[in-house]
Amino acid sequence: MTYWSLIILLSFVPTIGFHSLVKSFWNSGSDFVLKITIAEMIYTMIVLPIYLTFLHFHISKRYNRNSFGVNAILILSCVLISDRMHFMNWANSVGNWEHPDSGTVALTNLELIIGFFISSIGIVISMWRLRSLKSSETSERTIG
Repeated sequence: MTYWSLIILLSFVPTIGFHSLVKSFWNSGSDFVLKITIAEMIYTMIVLPIYLTFLHFHISKRYNRNSFGVNAILILSCVLISDRMHFMNWANSVGNWEHPDSGTVALTNLELIIGFFISSIGIVISMWRLRSLKSSETSERTIG
């Protein structure tokens, strides 16, 4: 499998798949809806950004790629898609598409900001690690 097809497949399938799986649980009752929305928020804010940065870093390292700019855009896109899918699940079950309440808007914004923040930290660390791995390989070739 090529580098980009592997990256795209392993990035977008979990992003879209998780929210598609939990969509059916949104009509299960009010107590369960709270648990589902918390699960979707944790997934978007913490689990997905960490998974994606580890995935992109390790695949980039395996394929000897040292540029990470497109990967960063894909990671942030997946976090944005995850946030929007969470909102769609909420709006299709208990919410309102056109006029969401201010609490929902605030939580959605918080979810996106934290997801972007954690992703950005992972992206910077990954870019730095890939660059330092590349420079250490170059110096080993020069010395050896």
